[in-house]
Amino acid sequence: KMGKQQLGTSASKIFYNRNDPYFAIGNKKESIDQFVAKEGNSQFDFMNKIASSPMGAYVNLQYILSAARDEAGKDSLGLVALDASLKFWKDIIMSGGNFKEGAVTQHIEINLLDKTTNSLKQMNTYIGIMGDVIKEKKKETSINEIRLPGDNYPVPDSAAMVQ
Repeated sequence: KMGKQQLGTSASKIFYNRNDPYFAIGNKKESIDQFVAKEGNSQFDFMNKIASSPMGAYVNLQYILSAARDEAGKDSLGLVALDASLKFWKDIIMSGGNFKEGAVTQHIEINLLDKTTNSLKQMNTYIGIMGDVIKEKKKETSINEIRLPGDNYPVPDSAAMVQ
């Protein structure tokens, strides 16, 4: 019930299913049911990284970002940010839930798409692109700002108000 309040109409687009070894969640009921129904679903690359843990999760960032292309395409700066993200992020793999020396262990791995370039260089490039996008968005916002008669905030010298 709370999920529908928080997610609105998106809540009806989230499906889950489970069997003895798996709990699966996603946006396509058929795919979730098919995954849970199959025996030996260890053909995925990430399964060997989470198989020995009581809990595990995999997030395919490439899939999620690709799904945002239509929305990002409405804005040229959004498309630049999306393209930079698609060239940078790959996936997230999480595992854990074992007890060791009185504590719960966990492992979170965030993988980048490019395996040949130094990750700090990649991060620097990505942050630079995203910073440029933010600067351009701020310029775009200030250019498109609408000032109505009676607004109490200062008007720049280069702008004139018609009343």
